[in-house]
Amino acid sequence: AKQDRIRLVIQPPLDFLDPIPGYVLDKLSAAMFVVPWVKDAHDRLIKAGLKNVYEPIPLGLNTDLWKPTGRDAHPGTMNDLGFLHNTFNISIVAANQMGRKAWPQTLQAIKLFRELRPDIQVRVYIHTHLNMADGWDITALVNNYGIGDITKTAAPYPLLIGTYTEYQMMLVHALADCVLNCSIEGFGYATIQAQAVQTPVIVLNAAATPDLV
Repeated sequence: AKQDRIRLVIQPPLDFLDPIPGYVLDKLSAAMFVVPWVKDAHDRLIKAGLKNVYEPIPLGLNTDLWKPTGRDAHPGTMNDLGFLHNTFNISIVAANQMGRKAWPQTLQAIKLFRELRPDIQVRVYIHTHLNMADGWDITALVNNYGIGDITKTAAPYPLLIGTYTEYQMMLVHALADCVLNCSIEGFGYATIQAQAVQTPVIVLNAAATPDLV
């Protein structure tokens, strides 16, 4: 691209890297266009001095699939998620990463909510890899915050080999009362997925997320 032998268009996610590192800007400067996903990334690229920045084009969803659905039609999935009709059901779908994903703070918030509102029965479903080299021991965190008795997690092997379908993931969001996505995101797919199925989503007021809610 720098030799003008190919026409390159790049759609980069930008999250917590501020200022944007020089090596990233060097790669992006070779593109014919840099097309960010959100206004936050667009403005930061312009501020960094790039001249080839296009207007943002956000990621999208198939709204024929991602739409509200009733719980009565999905008793098996409700059971798999640990959800009941009379409980306050929370879904968390996020990568298991330190730094960018606020796992300890998110789980501690659930613990505090449970303590402040003992009249509300809470259930939690976590969709992530439970142990990663650069991530947290999710099971240990859950137990440390005393919410192991109300928490279910994704089946490790199907998660590892990628057999959870998009329809199943839609239900993870749609059958919850609330989705938590408290992370520093370059986009934040769970945020728009929750909104598409009309489930309230609690987010972090940082990076790309304010442009999505």
